[in-house]
Amino acid sequence: MSIIKGHFDDLHFPECKIESFEIAQDSITVSIKKGLEIYPPHPLSSTSKFDEPCKVIFKRVISSSRIFNEYIKGQRKGFRQHLFNDEITCSCDASMDYFEYFIEGLFNEPLGWIMWEITAAEFYVNDLKD
Repeated sequence: MSIIKGHFDDLHFPECKIESFEIAQDSITVSIKKGLEIYPPHPLSSTSKFDEPCKVIFKRVISSSRIFNEYIKGQRKGFRQHLFNDEITCSCDASMDYFEYFIEGLFNEPLGWIMWEITAAEFYVNDLKD
């Protein structure tokens, strides 16, 4: 198992199939079934493949905002939009640097497109390999 800190700019999310996520106090973990593209110079670019599962982890999160477009079968518009501003129990620490992250992908259940903006101090990728 490799857990790599940083290198967010070396990742491409739009083809992601997002299986689930967990929000706990000041962290967010997103489980990706497949579809995360990892480009060089990311340390996992030579060992991780597009069709393999992984997790992306945000720590010391101070804000999280999601737009979820749920696909609705049989309706003319085709989707119903949900907006979420997640409650995060971490306050901003003036001595830390925070970064804005944006991820998107196809959410598994309920089926829909998710766009997510997260402000956090730390970002990691876990390749889930033994």
